[in-house]
Amino acid sequence: MNKIIQSNIQKYLKSLTVLYVEDDESIRTELAQFLRRRIGTLILADDGQDGWSKFLEQSVDIVITDIKMPRMNGLMLASKIKEQSPSTPILITTAFEQTDYLIDAIRIGVDKYIIKPIDTSLLMRDLMASVKQSHAEQQLELINKLFDNNKEGIIVTDKSNSIIMVNKAFSEITGYLPDDVIGETPNLLASGRHDDVFYEKMWQEINSQGSWQGEIWDKRKNGEIFPQWMSISTLLNDAGQVSHYMAMFTNISQWKADEERLKYLATHDVLTGLPNRNTLYDLMSLSFANADRNKESVAILFVDLDDFKPVNDNYGHHVGDILLQNISKRLVATLRSGDTISRLGGDEFIIVLTNAENRDDLSATVVKIQQAIAKPMEVGGHHLSVSSSIGVSLYPEHSKYAERLISYADTAMYQAKKSDNSDYVFYQEG
Repeated sequence: MNKIIQSNIQKYLKSLTVLYVEDDESIRTELAQFLRRRIGTLILADDGQDGWSKFLEQSVDIVITDIKMPRMNGLMLASKIKEQSPSTPILITTAFEQTDYLIDAIRIGVDKYIIKPIDTSLLMRDLMASVKQSHAEQQLELINKLFDNNKEGIIVTDKSNSIIMVNKAFSEITGYLPDDVIGETPNLLASGRHDDVFYEKMWQEINSQGSWQGEIWDKRKNGEIFPQWMSISTLLNDAGQVSHYMAMFTNISQWKADEERLKYLATHDVLTGLPNRNTLYDLMSLSFANADRNKESVAILFVDLDDFKPVNDNYGHHVGDILLQNISKRLVATLRSGDTISRLGGDEFIIVLTNAENRDDLSATVVKIQQAIAKPMEVGGHHLSVSSSIGVSLYPEHSKYAERLISYADTAMYQAKKSDNSDYVFYQEG
């Protein structure tokens, strides 16, 4: 034992409570004086029965007891204590003629056997050894509890990357029991979503830096692929060489789902699920670029539902919301895959139609859209039907700018609302 360890143990002794049981008053008094200078708290008992009562009454870290005592001898006391608290160290003191009790003491689990008259230097050696062992066992127990109770999954491998330990959270997250994975490599969890380059870079960082962390996708026992945030560290032996690897990971499926949800909400209308205004402009830019490349036209339709406000006023906003959701689904079903529909807000929609050179075909599409909107539906027991007014502007004929084209289509839509002849109007300059 080096000086640092010895010093730490001596400090640790100062924090301990020791129960000393001895029926001989003179021996008890003399040794008590010695112990009080070296330990934290000393509890004295004059026989086994008294010692047992005090053990139950107080929190005791170590027990020192004589064997031959009235009412309850030391071996019986040791047996009861070990039954109650197996980890509590017990030192037995006895005279030479009492060595026949040694076998019983070993059977009970007594930690040390000290011959009287007591050599205090040997007593301290045995006491410190017991403390060291007990402290190590407590530390190991604490580590095991931390290992098993950790909410993060933990994998420990040897230096050849064979799994030697996993914790409870690992099994809960992956579905694999310890017997399923011990002796296997973590490749058992590979999802197939990462290429060789990914793993090469990961191991390069582990070997050069001693650790790595990042997002990785693994596969559960049931085949389900899931994302996790993983940290991998090297564990070194006394020679500074890698002896083990430890990986800790957290299931981030919910975090990823929330992230995707936030991305979705940033680009889509909450009520209808249609692209929102910001996304609309991005999609219009793509449509315009394709139109330029193919020398085609793009039609911008500004759609406004007629008499939508009375639906909200008469039946409530909940009914109005369902009506908007149903109309949105109808419009999506009516359009081609390359077309775009966006809800600006309220009862206003923008539709972007590609390949819109033929005015007759375009008019037919507009009528088809109006028919889809006007088709009666039942919402909350109410039979509802709304019409629409639509204004149309054309790219690049009227403008090459999205904002201006929407404004032109909006102007044409208001002309359609005022018109007695048509429910849709093509924008005309001037």
